[in-house]
Amino acid sequence: MDDLSTLFTGEHQYSIDTKGRLVIPAELRTGLGAQFFMVRGLERCISLYPLEEWGKLVKKMEALPIANPYARSLVRFFGSGVKLCELDNHGRIIIPPPWREHAEIEKKVVLVGVFNKVEIWSEVQWIKASHSNYQGELAVSPDLAEQIIALGI
Repeated sequence: MDDLSTLFTGEHQYSIDTKGRLVIPAELRTGLGAQFFMVRGLERCISLYPLEEWGKLVKKMEALPIANPYARSLVRFFGSGVKLCELDNHGRIIIPPPWREHAEIEKKVVLVGVFNKVEIWSEVQWIKASHSNYQGELAVSPDLAEQIIALGI
């Protein structure tokens, strides 16, 4: 992350409405920009990436060796679970049902600043992931998570 003025930090508690709309706090909107990417996370969360940050990650994934089955799985996982987003006039995004299902989001959510991105967690999953020895249930195999590190992503 080159520009520390867009560093995402903190926890923000909100509720999602029945239509799947979520207000993005004003302090996070500035760093995300007019358009950003919503990405299904490896853990039971959703990540919001500013265009530039998502572009950096895509470049790394494009450089992965296609002969490596873990690299192909990673690219498929992220490629199939990404959506370009824009805020509505009220500073909200719509989280589609498959994304809500992936993150087990029903009503209460926690938006977490993770330096170069924002993560959206169901309140229940966030408590499990951050307030205990629980390390988060991976949505993909543990082997893939280990290989992601080995691939330099």
